[in-house]
Amino acid sequence: MCNECGATAALAVPVASGPEETVPICFADGTVFDGICDHCGQAVHYAFPEAQLCETCRDNAYAHF
Repeated sequence: MCNECGATAALAVPVASGPEETVPICFADGTVFDGICDHCGQAVHYAFPEAQLCETCRDNAYAHF
């Protein structure tokens, strides 16, 4: 799912320079993302790249502290 427009058209697609590498892109609005959030599964720009979490999931995790 696209974190920008909400469409279910976000997929990780292979890149031409190396088919084993993928880049998440939304086919509805053309947004290219950093990756897929490990917690919620949305295509996102990572707020916490080391843990591969989006901003919402990071905030939810920090709310417990």
